[in-house]
Amino acid sequence: DIKAAVLNFIDDSMCTNDGSSFTSRCTGCHVTRWEEDEFSRGAYAGFKLGTLERHAAALATPEWDGRLIFAGDAIIAEYEGSVHGALLSGKDAASKLLEKLYEASSS
Repeated sequence: DIKAAVLNFIDDSMCTNDGSSFTSRCTGCHVTRWEEDEFSRGAYAGFKLGTLERHAAALATPEWDGRLIFAGDAIIAEYEGSVHGALLSGKDAASKLLEKLYEASSS
């Protein structure tokens, strides 16, 4: 079972101060098998060699007078290729959108 193998790996890799099982504190776990996903088919994207932080910043710049806002793992260079980066950029894009909507309703 892949889930059990992942949890065993986590227990073997992570240590706790009191010697207890790390996964015993886990409230939930979901293992994603990207290679079995019909849409991604195991695909992965990442920055190519030579990509700079300014390239990610350029991706994050809204277009069409702020009406087109981008989000995704490539927007925040520090967290490129991660769910965390996608989540943070999504929150940032939502803030930009709300700001744009507020401006439109104020004028």
